[in-house]
Amino acid sequence: MISRDEYRIAGHFLRTYFNSQGFTETFQTFVAPENESRPVVVRILYVLTYLLTGNVNFQLICILGSLILLAYILFLKKILADIGLSIFYFLPIPFLFLNLSPFLTYLFSYEAFFYISSFVIPIFIFYLEIVKCQRRLALLILVISWGIGSTAILATTLLIGYHLIWRHYKESVIYGVALLLMVFSIPEIDPQSSQNPLTQLVFHFGEITVLVFAFCGNVLSVFSESSYPVIILGATLLLFCLVLFFTKINWKNSLHNFITISLIFMLAMITLNIIARWRGDFHGYLSEILQGTKLIFTIGTFSIIYVFILAGLHQYKGFRKIFGVIILLFSVAFYATGNFNNYKNAIAYQKRLHCDIFNWEASKFIAVDGLREYDFLRAKKIFTPSGSFTPAFVSKLKKLSLDTTVRYSVSQFNIQQRTGQTKNMYGIYPKFVTIENALLPLPSKILHSNGHFLILVGKDSMLMITCTIQKLSLRRFLLGQNPYNPGFTAGFSYLDIPAGDYRIALCTVVDQEITEFGYIDKKLHLW
Repeated sequence: MISRDEYRIAGHFLRTYFNSQGFTETFQTFVAPENESRPVVVRILYVLTYLLTGNVNFQLICILGSLILLAYILFLKKILADIGLSIFYFLPIPFLFLNLSPFLTYLFSYEAFFYISSFVIPIFIFYLEIVKCQRRLALLILVISWGIGSTAILATTLLIGYHLIWRHYKESVIYGVALLLMVFSIPEIDPQSSQNPLTQLVFHFGEITVLVFAFCGNVLSVFSESSYPVIILGATLLLFCLVLFFTKINWKNSLHNFITISLIFMLAMITLNIIARWRGDFHGYLSEILQGTKLIFTIGTFSIIYVFILAGLHQYKGFRKIFGVIILLFSVAFYATGNFNNYKNAIAYQKRLHCDIFNWEASKFIAVDGLREYDFLRAKKIFTPSGSFTPAFVSKLKKLSLDTTVRYSVSQFNIQQRTGQTKNMYGIYPKFVTIENALLPLPSKILHSNGHFLILVGKDSMLMITCTIQKLSLRRFLLGQNPYNPGFTAGFSYLDIPAGDYRIALCTVVDQEITEFGYIDKKLHLW
């Protein structure tokens, strides 16, 4: 099932792509940043699947991401064999990855492809360069890796440092040129939205370090919601790796060097991700980590730590066997608990997405006639979600809204301006408008094209959003104080709503037919 974010990401890109003119503008469309990333290959897949099939095939992109994950699992099997370990030590790997704990990533094609490939491909490049010395192939895949995300720049920087340490100056120059080409090919970013990672690291070193520990130990969050065991496990694992690095890792062994630089890469990637999303809210970001939204990075890092420790214990077969048994038992428990806890969540997530996509697509189709984003996408026949509102439905709704004397049968609504009690991740108390009515009739189900919807009717635009059973909150996120990420709720950004006066209407929809419509005799001024 496709996430509504996929329609947002793909829809915004494809509209920009089809409206771009000339090679330079089209190229900048592909390499433009998406939050902290530049998913060029994902955007190419959007265009290719549309041109080849007439539709954007999100499922195909999700399958490609899953195949990359399977390739990584088999790749770890080869690494363990190269170290000289039996198949026994490989057994925990499938249990760690092939379960429903990271279902939010596995069911989201953008994340399934982008998140997984962003660390798998650089690690494979390290293997080609350091172990196999296949530089041409490594450079070719590095170009592809740059098209997947900004982790290619991090991987290239680490390779330059690696070759400088071993005084391989020719190789350092080659990767230095590749790094310069990647940096200069990135379009300029608004300096107001950019942050200095070094400054963030210096001023918040302690908090960021603890968050890195939490990232590495987050495999425990499947068993407990407490942050302390997670942080302690992450710190213990990294401290053990640090001791092994200085005492047992053979620095002249290319395989050991590959494993070491792979671990450094994962830790650096996690650290940069924390810095990029740092907003001064330590507990808020720690909570986000524990929720498992990026659990795939934790499992990927944990797998490299596992291989690193096995490589460091190569002279201690007894300790290595004990460690292998402990990780195997843990991975089986992780597999069972993750599946037990999340199979219902995954099913509920799939069902909720039906409603989310329907409401989101509908609201974007109706909102802001001047933009006409969905008119454009429909004309291109890029995608039309199942259960989405038809143009005939929209025309009928606009016609009904012209009669402002019509009242919805339940009119006891209370509108209040409110302020959140806790700061959000940006350190700001959110302000919002709440519209309440305890007598709102209960729908038989709020899925697909059934339910109650609140409609904001303005002079030149309308916005339609799903209405909860008793209360709807129109959140005015951050009051525009954060231009980098305005935030959205109920499937739309407040930037989609032009400022002005709006009348408030309600309608009940059953199987895409409007069974009841009317105003609630209230007005609202935004923003």
